[in-house]
Amino acid sequence: MDLSLLSSMYQSELSAKYADLVENKWVWFIFALVILAGIVVYAFYCTRMGRQFGFGVKFNWPRMGLMGIKCK
Repeated sequence: MDLSLLSSMYQSELSAKYADLVENKWVWFIFALVILAGIVVYAFYCTRMGRQFGFGVKFNWPRMGLMGIKCK
């Protein structure tokens, strides 16, 4: 068999195998966009009410990280 034929067959098999994974990236992108929009709306609400918005991220690698959102 020709090497280019094997290469194209391999590429098509990989594309078929990981087609769901590529589509899954859009789901996570939309999920992250919704979370970010929620944080922005909450920050707008806090500042609109005359309070102060606080956002903090703390990483304690390798055990875990903390993220906090508050309206003070």
